[in-house]
Amino acid sequence: MNFSLQKFRFISSALVLSVSTLFTAHAQSQSLVTLAGSGTRGLGDATAFHTDAQFSGVTSILRTPWNGVFVTEFSTNRIRWIGDDGIVTTMVAGGPPGFGGDGGPKENARFSGPNSIILAPDSSLIVFDSGNNRIRRIDATNVYTLYGNGQPNSAGDNGPAASAGFNFPTSGVYGKDGSLYVVEGLGHKVRRISPNGIITTIAGTGVPGYSGDDGPANAAQLNHPRAIAISLDGNVLYVTEQYRVRAINLGNSRIYTFAGNGSPGSTGDGGWATTASLGGPWIAANGVTQDIGALSGVVVLSDGSVLVSDRANSNIRRIAPGYQIETYAGNGERGYTGDGAFNGANSKYGGLRLAQTSFNQPTALHVDADDNVYFSDFFNFAVRLFAPGGTEPSHTFSTCNSVNPSDVVVGYDVNKLVGCKLKVRVLYAATSPSEVALSTDRNGYAILVQTQESSSRSQAQCTGRTVSELGGGVQFVNYFAWHDPHYPYLSGYASCYTRQYRRYPGRPAYYADTDFHVVYAGTSQAQFNAFLQANTNYRISSVVPNL
Repeated sequence: MNFSLQKFRFISSALVLSVSTLFTAHAQSQSLVTLAGSGTRGLGDATAFHTDAQFSGVTSILRTPWNGVFVTEFSTNRIRWIGDDGIVTTMVAGGPPGFGGDGGPKENARFSGPNSIILAPDSSLIVFDSGNNRIRRIDATNVYTLYGNGQPNSAGDNGPAASAGFNFPTSGVYGKDGSLYVVEGLGHKVRRISPNGIITTIAGTGVPGYSGDDGPANAAQLNHPRAIAISLDGNVLYVTEQYRVRAINLGNSRIYTFAGNGSPGSTGDGGWATTASLGGPWIAANGVTQDIGALSGVVVLSDGSVLVSDRANSNIRRIAPGYQIETYAGNGERGYTGDGAFNGANSKYGGLRLAQTSFNQPTALHVDADDNVYFSDFFNFAVRLFAPGGTEPSHTFSTCNSVNPSDVVVGYDVNKLVGCKLKVRVLYAATSPSEVALSTDRNGYAILVQTQESSSRSQAQCTGRTVSELGGGVQFVNYFAWHDPHYPYLSGYASCYTRQYRRYPGRPAYYADTDFHVVYAGTSQAQFNAFLQANTNYRISSVVPNL
């Protein structure tokens, strides 16, 4: 279907900007930060550091006004809280899928595939309990069923939503009038629950398929809709489905294709969004390959552009206000790119753009009031975020050179170090002849590796490269992380490298310089103090601008 601006007359009457203008404006510096997750699958909470926590596949993310993050895990039936104090706790304990606990403490509730979580106007939590075909509410202490009788159907239109049927509700969003718009993944519908609790179908016939563009939304077919977002003015709903994103005009109740040509893939960057390919087969947490629901997240940024996560192609696409499409993040290869700054020539990765990074099936998307974009790096078992350019140092911090390194001790004002690179000198004790090599782990954090001359070579723990490739020519016998990667705004700056130092008998100790660490905006004084206190065997040897 050919793209027509007339189809989007309800969104904007502005002139279409050129692709270069749109995308140049967007290519600002971004910081990639791991908010929580150790990178290993599991159920473990964290008592001090976010990155100690384990996840089993996060399907939705909600940043709250009280400075914490809720996430749902569909496969383990859990709801968890990531606090700004470094603690990750399980609010709903999960276990086998089931239904129970209504009217009682949230800790005792049972869910069956909690797909999404959003914030209600009264600040309670709304959970789309897909397997139980219910929409449930969590207040400060208890859990209740808000809507749905538990039957897997789409019955009950024009009556109370509390007694209506829902067929696998996956997600929802509140409108500007307080209405709740609900996506039914297996009902192939979008339904509206009015502020007085009456439910109606606003899109979809209930039969999976693709039809009805330019006509009434409730006469159109949807194909396994999954995620939903609302435009900044509250007039348009964006709904993801198989291979496409549909747009529903709430003013005239008509439906249009917003992005996707109906074919799986990841093509079309720089062109109209409706001519691009999206989605395709993907692997679920249980190892089963699926071909529906790949477009599992959608959000609207403050400039009106729309982000869509495509887990089948391990990337996130952006549709600009002028309806052109680009790859926002992810190169399509399943992998892992560590934290750092991007989209800038002086950034950690030497000008690497977010579109050249690699993730493993990004799924859930959430955007906060500051345009921080949270996403689930699903099979890297982490919750991560893209922070806008203001979070990354602007590389013009002339004050760094005036800092006396010996003054940088516990209690030093961390705000004076934002944008600075700190070079650390580590003190080692020498007891016998040996060699050491300094390298980095996959997150870009320095690690110390002790070696013995008589040992044979093996693989280095540094982005999968061998010791010989790193130029060290030494064997890794054991290693430990001297910089604990628990401080999301103190990021390792090193690329993969090795250095060797020989220790001699009778020499009591020596210093070895490591590579730099960058202090990012947002680092708290407590974090910085903990960073210094946790490593009493080293000192800051230089402070220079992050150029």
